[in-house]
Amino acid sequence: MLTPIKHIVVADDDRDDLDFFTDAIKDNCPDIRVTVAEDGSELLYMLNKISLPDIIVLDLNMPRISGKDCLIALRKDGKYEKVSIVIYSTSSNLKDIEECLHYGANHYITKPSSMHAISTLVKKLCNGEMELYPKEFKYN
Repeated sequence: MLTPIKHIVVADDDRDDLDFFTDAIKDNCPDIRVTVAEDGSELLYMLNKISLPDIIVLDLNMPRISGKDCLIALRKDGKYEKVSIVIYSTSSNLKDIEECLHYGANHYITKPSSMHAISTLVKKLCNGEMELYPKEFKYN
């Protein structure tokens, strides 16, 4: 049985990408609470003030504190050990993917270019159907 997702935190400095993603959550998963941050610094500050989310979605390339640096900080903090962390990036560079998986990302998703694809992705994420990367891609 899948654990129901109740709260997703999304951090992305691109306002359009942030709006597309959060609108898809609101349209497809209206019962899920969405909290947003516009960069990594805001995310890390905000996480200390809110309840523990089920999923954190991080844009890889954000100003001040990058998604990768947020990922590293969150994985060092035992409080986020069971929180799924998704990297959501325009980069499909294998080095970026491998590094993020190495540092503990549960998923690495290249941002889709259509609203339909974003909605499909969000439905899978909200329903707990997002496929984890195989263990051979995780570097510990």
